[in-house]
Amino acid sequence: EGLKGLQTHHATTEQRLDFLEQQVGDSADKHWQELQALKNAHGKHADALNKNAKDAAQALAHHGSVGERLTYLERLCGDSADLHSRELEAMKTTTATYIKELSSHRSTTDRLELLESRLKQCFTT
Repeated sequence: EGLKGLQTHHATTEQRLDFLEQQVGDSADKHWQELQALKNAHGKHADALNKNAKDAAQALAHHGSVGERLTYLERLCGDSADLHSRELEAMKTTTATYIKELSSHRSTTDRLELLESRLKQCFTT
């Protein structure tokens, strides 16, 4: 009776084996599905990475190198400095001309005194 009671409470070896196979199978199926999902996600990420790499390469192709950009800026600043230097020299020349012209002109007082002295000479002689 003791052995018979144990057998009724315990599953048979076949039942136990079926249970284990089901658990392992379910687990294997679940792992296989997860593996497939990971492969799909990896593929999507790889595609996105390739697309971004192509976009980055195209963007870099449109930009000049640092050296080219620096050369451009130096040329631009140099051209601007040369232009400003020429304009400054032209202004200095013009200013010097005006100063000469102004210095050759006598003041109103000087001119009036000159006229008075000439008139005196005209009337005294």
